[in-house]
Amino acid sequence: MRKLLSRLFVLIAVVCALLSALIASVLLTPIGLERATVDFTITPGSSLRTAIREIAAAGVELDPWALVLLARLLGVEASIKAGSYEIARGVTQLQLLRKLTHGDFTQAELAFIEGWTFRQMRERLDAHPDLRHETTGIPEAEIMRLLGAPQVAAEGLFFPDTYLFAKRSSDVELLARAYRAMQRHLEREWSARAAALPYRDPYQALITSIVEKETGREQDRSLVAAVFVNRLRQG
Repeated sequence: MRKLLSRLFVLIAVVCALLSALIASVLLTPIGLERATVDFTITPGSSLRTAIREIAAAGVELDPWALVLLARLLGVEASIKAGSYEIARGVTQLQLLRKLTHGDFTQAELAFIEGWTFRQMRERLDAHPDLRHETTGIPEAEIMRLLGAPQVAAEGLFFPDTYLFAKRSSDVELLARAYRAMQRHLEREWSARAAALPYRDPYQALITSIVEKETGREQDRSLVAAVFVNRLRQG
């Protein structure tokens, strides 16, 4: 009986070792790619199995059962994050799973330049290849409604900056970020404004930033601003 148990124990140990080696080989061996780098997008609401199909369709040679098994063992099967990804030759299934669950997206960028009009910003949005274009052709007031903004006119309400975003993000989401950034700046400047200025609200103070368009000389800006302030005081 002892010999039988000993042989059974050895057999189980060998089987476990072989299984471990097989799993390690599958998970740690680089995935086959059709190109040096492959881009793919996981759509919102995708399950792991759906994500695997989307990745395979992009030109990635996966072992679906191994990836699903690994995800279950790590308890991350339901943690796949939608977004755009890029992988290069040499990546393993374990590294791929970490990307998918950590949201290690590829990012694009778009710059709104100081002094641009809202029309120029819309042109840049419409021309960007990595955005989902949900505002193309719709009226300005409708865009403000989509942003949940109380204003109807959009001019001047988007902070000029360089914005990073995950590829295939919505242009509405990017505009919302620029709008929120401008609101934060306005609130800070409004609370620190000089006393006795004839501005009724932060938006009126924003309008007077036309000073930046009137002169490029810093030493002249106070003179131009004084003209505007005097006009406001006179109604």
